[in-house]
Amino acid sequence: MIGHARGDRRRGMLNFAGPVPAGGTKGRTSVNTATVRPRRFLSRPDQAKRYRKSVRTIKRWGADPKMGMPPEYDFNGPHRDEAELEDWEQSRVAMKD
Repeated sequence: MIGHARGDRRRGMLNFAGPVPAGGTKGRTSVNTATVRPRRFLSRPDQAKRYRKSVRTIKRWGADPKMGMPPEYDFNGPHRDEAELEDWEQSRVAMKD
């Protein structure tokens, strides 16, 4: 599902498809939507559900430079890019090995 700037308020996630093609959005575009994965942004409550932690814990992790969490983006409240969170998760797993 490709979202728009307002996002999906029901789940607290925002979706962005990336840059608009040079020809605009009317008619056919040259963008292959099968390979373009929309960017998803998770709110703090969604991050808390993902990691099974409290919203306060997510906020503390973000404030702690030792945790190295991805930056937050402000879209009607703090959100983090899901792809950046997945990269962060992988780096945390690699540090344990």
